[in-house]
Amino acid sequence: MARDALLSQPHARAALLHGGIVWRLARESITNDNVLIGPTEDVFMHGDVLQTENLEFWDDKLTDQDIDVSCGVYKVFTGMF
Repeated sequence: MARDALLSQPHARAALLHGGIVWRLARESITNDNVLIGPTEDVFMHGDVLQTENLEFWDDKLTDQDIDVSCGVYKVFTGMF
């Protein structure tokens, strides 16, 4: 299943931080221990930054596509916009 493949990736810990239905669906695959470990080594590829005047705070983040996959969204292109 596509969701299981996504949630097996290290940065998928962000799904539990996301909240809502994404959090609920991720609970089946990811433990709280994964979240408590902190940002993964891939944080600079799959992450987001909060910058202050002197500091940067990085954490893992899901893309919109990751969220769609975790929720089972299907996109059907019909040729219409």
